[in-house]
Amino acid sequence: PPLTELGERQAAATGAALADEPITAVYSSHLSRARRTGVAVAQTHGLEVTVMESLAEIHMFGDLKPNQRPLDVMTETELEGARRRFARERRWEVYPYTESSIDFRRRIGNALEGIIAAHPAEMVVVACHGGVINAYVADFLKVEADMFFRPAHASIHRILVRRERRVVQTLNELSHLRHDDLLTF
Repeated sequence: PPLTELGERQAAATGAALADEPITAVYSSHLSRARRTGVAVAQTHGLEVTVMESLAEIHMFGDLKPNQRPLDVMTETELEGARRRFARERRWEVYPYTESSIDFRRRIGNALEGIIAAHPAEMVVVACHGGVINAYVADFLKVEADMFFRPAHASIHRILVRRERRVVQTLNELSHLRHDDLLTF
């Protein structure tokens, strides 16, 4: 779905927060909300957004047949069991018919490392999704949980790159969202 009115305001606040940064490229997932957030950032720098489908969120229930819904192949009790297991274990594998954690991390890692290689020593923005952020950071930090933290909508995360080293500078920057009731999860 597209961004809501609140989502548009959050995207604009993120663009404004990054307006003075020396950003040279903006990438986004092909999904509407991420793409729109990327546009809000890119516009403040006179840039276009490069859309990459490989930056999409985890493919949950993507292995179902076309027009099939989870409740067509699972009971509500089984689905609730998967939700509860995910809350406890924080692993995508608890959901049937879902992209595996290892495949998700591989897809995200390859996409982001390709972006890094294309922009050495540059500041790049990637507008994406909470699962994507978790997958990339968890992989290089060697965290087993797939969702080890909950990124706020339109929050900012900074990863410093030097050769093969990746360092988390910030996760979940929120100061640009703290006014006008823009903070949501």
